[in-house]
Amino acid sequence: MTQTIPTRDQTTGQTTGQEIGQILPPLPPERLLAIVRGLGRDAATWRALAQHRPDERWYLRLATNPRFDTWLIGWDAHQGVDLHDHGGSAGALLVVEGELLETSGQVDGAEPLREERLGTGTARAFGAGHVHWVVNPEPTIATSVHVYSPPL
Repeated sequence: MTQTIPTRDQTTGQTTGQEIGQILPPLPPERLLAIVRGLGRDAATWRALAQHRPDERWYLRLATNPRFDTWLIGWDAHQGVDLHDHGGSAGALLVVEGELLETSGQVDGAEPLREERLGTGTARAFGAGHVHWVVNPEPTIATSVHVYSPPL
């Protein structure tokens, strides 16, 4: 199977598709965990980019490639995101600042939801069937780094 990526013709400005060959298989959660931990160690970069807005959860895509994409998320006090999946992608997250509360389970409902507090330095990897909601339960900010494969 091949993948088509959009490319812009420099002469006409029109967008066309370019075939890039074989679709690469998604990375396993263990590999995503290693990537997210590496990104978390680069505090100079994520700290300079992170934002925290009291009116909305802030996020920035740090990088994307055919195998995975990476995100930085800023959570102000008590901000959260509703229960969601990741569209068939596996992922990993690392809390680099503050604390998050994750309630998680599986898309198929095969296991009960479980709740866990994730403090600074806590990382979690998950498979494609993972669902969760995440909230910053504290009156202070939190920041997290995320990686997904295939890219969202």
